[in-house]
Amino acid sequence: MPIKNSDLQKSERHHLLYGILKSRTSEDNALTVTEIFEILSKEVSVDRKTVGRDLEEMSGPYKLLETEEKPRRYYVSSDFSPDYDLSFNEDELQALILSLENLRHVAPIGIEKIISGVRSKILSKLPKTLAEDFARFQEKLVVTDSVTGMEKGDDAESSKLILEALRSEKAIEVKNFSPYKKERPQSRVIYPLLLNLTGGVFYLIASDPSDKLKIKRFRLSRLKDVKILSEKIKIKSNTALKSLDFSFGGYGTGDEPLVDYKIICSGQLSLFFRERVFNKTQKIKNLSENQIEVSFKSRSSDEIIRLLAGFGSDLHSVSPSIIQDQILSVWRSGLKKIK
Repeated sequence: MPIKNSDLQKSERHHLLYGILKSRTSEDNALTVTEIFEILSKEVSVDRKTVGRDLEEMSGPYKLLETEEKPRRYYVSSDFSPDYDLSFNEDELQALILSLENLRHVAPIGIEKIISGVRSKILSKLPKTLAEDFARFQEKLVVTDSVTGMEKGDDAESSKLILEALRSEKAIEVKNFSPYKKERPQSRVIYPLLLNLTGGVFYLIASDPSDKLKIKRFRLSRLKDVKILSEKIKIKSNTALKSLDFSFGGYGTGDEPLVDYKIICSGQLSLFFRERVFNKTQKIKNLSENQIEVSFKSRSSDEIIRLLAGFGSDLHSVSPSIIQDQILSVWRSGLKKIK
């Protein structure tokens, strides 16, 4: 049922009209007032005269162009991107700037440039003294080196197009430059569904139409030569969300077996689990002053094996036994290579 026009602010109606016209960037695919009205009226109960007035008001701010012949047809300048007026109080601005600065330090270089631009634009719109306060505030977040590091990748345009395709729910043609494949990457069509951030790394969760729509995980920084296609995606993102249930890190595609982990540990490993919640099923049981039992359910992952193996003698036992065997294998393999 269409939304009542009275329930919408004019700016919201303008945004809907822009959404109808933003893909119309030439006289060849321009739309008449009547055509625009017919599309909008499926979503909003509005009369044709209101649509006509809105289009006239939008001609400046939205750079709408008109054809000379009648009936007039409207389209959008191809180099136009609208600005939006948003209202934040100082606490909300502080949280936003902190979030952007935090994200900037883990994002691939392509996305990092976009985030830096957003942050600069926000500061440029503030009164001078407030902008200076927030600039000093963002310098108080210091991100130091860690094992997660920062993603390499300088293809800002590909990252931008993938985010745009996610937002508009459109298919993309892309090349995946995976280091695990020897053959030269070929263009393929995928359906972007979700952006997954884990361990400081961005992954694109997408459906592969060439493989029975199977849900797959792609490292964002390895996707290049991106083209947005006109094909709309009909798969809902909650399909992809199910594939991420109980996943750990960037490993796998969501069809790995579920494992019930039980770990007895002490020292730094027990402190690690006491101070972090990295799994929604994680439970801790105190066995003694220094020793705990940690249990959680997660999909099988090499990252969990490497995590536990890295704590050495702080790890006392692990079940199921196959997980303990894999950790022992990591230790033995490492010792053999040390001279």
